[in-house]
Amino acid sequence: MPGKYTVAAAAALIMIAGCSGVRTWSAKEMEEDLTGESFVEEPFEVRGLWEIQVDGGRSREYITTNKVATHFSCETNSRNLRSYHGLYCAMHEYVDSWDLRSGGTLLNPDEVTHARAYPHTLYRWYESERIMEEIMLPDGENGLAVRFTGLLADTCSLAPWVDMRFIWDVPRPDYMIFWEKKNNVLLISRSDDPFERGRPRWIAVGSDAALDFEPDERFEDRTYPKDMARKAMGRTSPFTPGRLTFVPSGDSVKEVLFAFGLGETESEAVEQAGRILEQRTEMKSAKYARLAGKLGISDRKTPRTGAPPEGMESAAFRQLPADYQRNFKAYCWARASMDNLIMDQRGRGIYAGFHWFPNYWGRDSFISLPGACLATEEFETAGEILASFMEYQQTGPESPRLGRMPNIVNPGDLQYAGVDGTWWFVRAAWKYYLATGDREFLLEAWPRIELAVNGALEKAVDHRGFLTHGDGETWMDAGGESNPFSPRGDRAVEVQALFHHGLLAGALWAEAVSAEGGDTGGTAEA
Repeated sequence: MPGKYTVAAAAALIMIAGCSGVRTWSAKEMEEDLTGESFVEEPFEVRGLWEIQVDGGRSREYITTNKVATHFSCETNSRNLRSYHGLYCAMHEYVDSWDLRSGGTLLNPDEVTHARAYPHTLYRWYESERIMEEIMLPDGENGLAVRFTGLLADTCSLAPWVDMRFIWDVPRPDYMIFWEKKNNVLLISRSDDPFERGRPRWIAVGSDAALDFEPDERFEDRTYPKDMARKAMGRTSPFTPGRLTFVPSGDSVKEVLFAFGLGETESEAVEQAGRILEQRTEMKSAKYARLAGKLGISDRKTPRTGAPPEGMESAAFRQLPADYQRNFKAYCWARASMDNLIMDQRGRGIYAGFHWFPNYWGRDSFISLPGACLATEEFETAGEILASFMEYQQTGPESPRLGRMPNIVNPGDLQYAGVDGTWWFVRAAWKYYLATGDREFLLEAWPRIELAVNGALEKAVDHRGFLTHGDGETWMDAGGESNPFSPRGDRAVEVQALFHHGLLAGALWAEAVSAEGGDTGGTAEA
């Protein structure tokens, strides 16, 4: 059985020999195409709805996720400016970046003259070399597709840079490298194998072009300006095993596709890379269809609140004022960006935020949930997130934190050193019930609500009725429990407001359970 963060392959690795269907452009077309327009695969409707163009010198950060535990981030028009940029899975980095050489010329991301960003894919145009790079992270897959199209030289190479580490560590480990010529794939892993069971420990790099491998192992000490500015994680040392050389397919205009696959075993990583190579087009279409479907525009059906009356595809919408179209595009990106944070890393949850918090925080999750899921009518997702956290409630009768929801849910551990997340949970859960009338949830969640209230009353409420807590257990928790940067004492005012709201919601919950014939153990009467 594959691990939690690996995806089972439906079939063995299928390598694609060459690339069919590469369009031929005339010399005049190539000369007149100054922004790589010819190499953008997106249809007109998709471009009008989503496309954000970024010119050279004005780089922006780009982030996309696979909706499970993997995300990729980079700059649109420059090299990585953060150590947090790259391909990550379950709070571990795997791929830092890559170097593509066309003949003897290195494609330098600092020289990207024009980028086009969509929530499902990113295009970067290298004007001097007339080459387009496209980067796409498919839904549900632990891997990345990178496609190059344009005036590629007859002989090219790609050097992968890897940095296999926990998100907040900066090691310089030894690596294992295996070149499998018969499978057309390069395999990379750390020699010390620090990954827990179920986590990817192998990277496979494959291509639809026949590859050869030229070893050139080396580390490179890198400095990242944005992280240096915040005085955290400003330096790392990624590693490259060498270069994968290839001859791209096509005549004057050539094309090549690479895939980075992650897996717990070598075969899983190879299968993951192969599946992306074989199904990139379908995976990309599926990712876009899912995102567009959230806005009700994938099949011309009536959009949800905020969308134009007939959807973006309609000619009538394209005739509306530019300000309306721009505002609607901003709304679409806001929805897609929020969707990026709703993951399934350890059950369903909402990431606290990129770049350094790709994990669940109870406080952040339940402040966000009403807007992220209830206002958008994603009620099933909301219920799954609430149910996920209920599984992790502190139930040990001897614990001084009895009844608390976890403040932090990491892939490998739970932390309960936050007093307010529990009461944000109670608030969000009650809002969910009011929005859905979900009777089953009302009854199933009641024991958790009751435990949250009674646990606090038994373990943490003083003789004046105040909810007590640790010095660093409020939202100002930087520095941790032992050395909080902003100590708040043990009766923070906003905690008392949240607790009071939680008690009121608990009482209403008990009344609703009683009205439905459920057993409240006399709580409703009390």
